[in-house]
Amino acid sequence: FHLLESVRRTTDEDVKDFIYRVSEEHDEYKFQKYISRNIVTLGRTRSGKTTMANVIQNVAYVPPEVQLCSDTRRSVEVRSLILSSMHSMYNINIIDTPGFYQRVRELVMPLTNDATKT
Repeated sequence: FHLLESVRRTTDEDVKDFIYRVSEEHDEYKFQKYISRNIVTLGRTRSGKTTMANVIQNVAYVPPEVQLCSDTRRSVEVRSLILSSMHSMYNINIIDTPGFYQRVRELVMPLTNDATKT
């Protein structure tokens, strides 16, 4: 019985070694490290938290025209971004929160620039 176990272990190790060698020779999508990071935006209303999250996600992002009111209609928004370099992959989660001292507005009554003038 011990001899059979020894042969089985050797066979398993040989198979794993063979698979590893073939993978090393032919795998073009190798990476050595996987790094995960979370970024949380916190701050007062209209301080640029969402704009910063958009720029992190897309460096070519250009914000729309300036408004007097915030467009925040949600409680928290989470975005995921995957980046890769030579042998590393980065998973970045951007957690965009509404501003301090701001209540989340309901979708039925959006606040407009005209409404802020009164």
